[in-house]
Amino acid sequence: DTQANAQALVGGDSGSAGEQPTAAAGAQGVRMAALAGPCEIEVGCGPSSSSSLPRSGPSPPAGWPRCPRPPHRLAELGAVRVSEELEIVRGRLDQVQQCHANHAALRAEEERRRLAALTRAEERQRRRQMQEQAITRLQAQWRRLHVFKAVLPSVMDRRSRELLEKGKVDLADSLRTLQRTLHGLVYLEDHRNAAATRIQAWWRGVLGIRVVGVLFIRHKIVEVQMLMERAATLIQARVRGCFARVFTLKLRVSVAERAVQKKEQGQLHRQREALRIQAWMRGVFARADGDKRRLTLAKELLMKDGVSGAGMGALSSLGAGSLDGGLSEHDRARHGSGGGRRG
Repeated sequence: DTQANAQALVGGDSGSAGEQPTAAAGAQGVRMAALAGPCEIEVGCGPSSSSSLPRSGPSPPAGWPRCPRPPHRLAELGAVRVSEELEIVRGRLDQVQQCHANHAALRAEEERRRLAALTRAEERQRRRQMQEQAITRLQAQWRRLHVFKAVLPSVMDRRSRELLEKGKVDLADSLRTLQRTLHGLVYLEDHRNAAATRIQAWWRGVLGIRVVGVLFIRHKIVEVQMLMERAATLIQARVRGCFARVFTLKLRVSVAERAVQKKEQGQLHRQREALRIQAWMRGVFARADGDKRRLTLAKELLMKDGVSGAGMGALSSLGAGSLDGGLSEHDRARHGSGGGRRG
């Protein structure tokens, strides 16, 4: 409340003159309340004198009497405290004003810096635009100079050559038309017929030369074809000869092999026949030997038994007949085997 009243008092100093007595009376009442101590007093000057202020100190015990102070002492102490409070409030006010001033200065400095930055940005933009404009002008000047010194002469030269060629063509057309006109005036129909005859003769000669060239080429092609046919025939003959020699060699080898095989087979056959004949002869001789032995045994038996001479003759004739029969059988077997070989 004291600070609020002091601020009201300070505000009253900066306000109108009619509010100053009220603010001073309120401040004096506040100072007296602060000096009253534990006593509850009611002092004041002006319209707010009936307000009751709270005690700022500890409450006195119950039943203690109130302790009023002299009015002049309270007024002196209140004036001193009010002056001190005013000094404090003024100091704080000065601080606040200084703070506001510093903030205003900072805002002004920031605004100045912002304006300076904007100015510098605008200046840079202006310089960039000026540089771009200067570069554009330089490029335009350089293009103009390049066109005048490098491109334009070649273009003009090409244009002049085109015009010259066109003039030559037009002049040639004009001269051709003039020549035709003069030709029609100088040469008559007989001259035209003679020229046509010469042209026809020349063209016939050209056609004849071409036909002769075609016939010569045909003759050459025929000769080459015949030569190729003879070469092909010779190659075929050589190849057939090689194949025939190879086939003949193979045939000779096969014939020699068959002859060797036939000779070997004949030798084997002769060996088999000789073995058969040898076996047969051994059989014949073995049978004859057996017959002789039987005859001898029979003679011995007869001699032991006392058989007559007629019996001995019969036994002798029987042994000879058996031998002749064996030989005739051998001859028949031999002739039969020969007939079988012939068959």
